[in-house]
Amino acid sequence: MDRVQEMGERRRVRSLFISDLHLGSRFGQAEAFLTFLEAYQPQYVYIVGDFIDGWSLRRSWRWYPAYTRILHHLLAWAWSGVTIRYTPGNHDGFMRGFLRHFIWLEVADQFIHELADGRR
Repeated sequence: MDRVQEMGERRRVRSLFISDLHLGSRFGQAEAFLTFLEAYQPQYVYIVGDFIDGWSLRRSWRWYPAYTRILHHLLAWAWSGVTIRYTPGNHDGFMRGFLRHFIWLEVADQFIHELADGRR
């Protein structure tokens, strides 16, 4: 059971937009981000660049257990039917070809988000 479930129900939202997490960078806030993820139950997740910081990882490899927990959380969402869309940024562009083989994740340079009222 995660920390949020202990306190109560997750907040249902239509979409979450995630940008510039920079996993692998010394400035990443992985634990705080994990707490944020645990608070919500979305229908759609848009990861819009620099989720992983390839530049920092190339200089000094640092991969903490919280990073793996974040990926497991996203994967569990995908398996439960959450649509996850990823647009790589300049720090994680190296992932573009690799991620295209993941069936639980849509990868593209751009997506069109449709609001609940149909606006795009």
